[in-house]
Amino acid sequence: MSEHESPRAFIFRLLSLRIGDEISHEEFRSRLEQLFNLELGKDEVSPVEYEALAELFDRVIWYSPFPEERQSVPNYIGEGEVDAAVMRARVKLAIPGWVTLA
Repeated sequence: MSEHESPRAFIFRLLSLRIGDEISHEEFRSRLEQLFNLELGKDEVSPVEYEALAELFDRVIWYSPFPEERQSVPNYIGEGEVDAAVMRARVKLAIPGWVTLA
């Protein structure tokens, strides 16, 4: 995030990246966690935006890159679930880009 970029703008920029290609799933989870928990003020986004971002955060925070962990911990999710959560957020937030719904 540049010094002139707001947390909201940076989150929206993260959501425009191709996860798994331009940014890893783990890096996306880590950056979203930092921004949503520590940097984004609730007054910086609309109620609709906050709801979509909170839903995304609540899902993505459970990402684990380890299949054996995902098998033993019911809440842990993999790349496909992260991708689906990001797609839902992008649709709710009307962020254009690589997402196509089939």
